[in-house]
Amino acid sequence: MDCYFCIVNLPGKMGADVCVLAAADDVSAMTAMADRALYWVGYETIFLYYGERFVGSLADGNKGFPSAWPERKPVRATRAPGSQRSARFRQSAASETVVRKAG
Repeated sequence: MDCYFCIVNLPGKMGADVCVLAAADDVSAMTAMADRALYWVGYETIFLYYGERFVGSLADGNKGFPSAWPERKPVRATRAPGSQRSARFRQSAASETVVRKAG
């Protein structure tokens, strides 16, 4: 079962603190994260997740971080270089190169 949790980065600390939140949706989780931020004096960043899904973040503006992170588009996954699709693509690209040289 997935839950909302925060990862809190503190300056000068190798590890991060983790806090589980009792929230029903993203909005209430963001509110709970902002309330919990008061407990971590001097935090650098706090990241909010629901399971593996990133929900939002807070950054301490006094440390030079922006007050809100810009929205990021999802990154598209690529196949490994040794996969079958990559091998077929290399073969077709090589044959196209040969055809172009012959033409």
